[in-house]
Amino acid sequence: MLLSMLVACSFLPRIPGCGPDQPGGPTGPVSVTPPKPKIEIGSGGTAAAPSPSDPDAPAEAIDKNNCADVQDGGPVQGPSCITQTVKCNSVVYGNTIGGTQNFDSKFYEAHRCTPRTTNHDGGDERVYLLDVLEGEHRVKAWLDTPCADLDLTVMTVPDRASCPATGDNILKICDMWPRPNKEREHVELSTQGKTNIMFVVEGKNEEEGSFALTIQCSDGLY
Repeated sequence: MLLSMLVACSFLPRIPGCGPDQPGGPTGPVSVTPPKPKIEIGSGGTAAAPSPSDPDAPAEAIDKNNCADVQDGGPVQGPSCITQTVKCNSVVYGNTIGGTQNFDSKFYEAHRCTPRTTNHDGGDERVYLLDVLEGEHRVKAWLDTPCADLDLTVMTVPDRASCPATGDNILKICDMWPRPNKEREHVELSTQGKTNIMFVVEGKNEEEGSFALTIQCSDGLY
């Protein structure tokens, strides 16, 4: 199968590890290791992710005890429907509430992301853009959704400045692996050459809530 707001350390007083930049990570990363501390992110946030060389899936980055800690996914910074541009080897904390409503069940079916067996017509969604540089890369993403029944979609787009519509025949890759209830979801893909990847997080039916999206990148196709 294939697979928010950047916050200064001062806004994350209870998460240890705020410090200098780490390779591939966002400014001022923090580490989240079990037992998970209370997350005080306010309007979304990012953290350093586990090493992409780890063959095992990373530990879940958020649990049901953190549901009240991420009440806001931050403003939609753009362009278009994109909440934020993200980086490889990072964790994105967010909440679908306050996002956009650019995609629906008809879109996912038209682009063969997933059969129209689930309803994605209600509620807000969060869209994150990852710019992958030239060369061969493997991109893996895990979505932890202990607070709502949310799904993860990954798609590649030729234009990073706009979000695709149902009638646009522009997607080379669009994949989704909806899991029941609040189960963790995992999507990954290989890229050759510079690639614009969009990650979409949205709920089934009218479901909305907080989540953690872990993104890992490594060199090579396998």
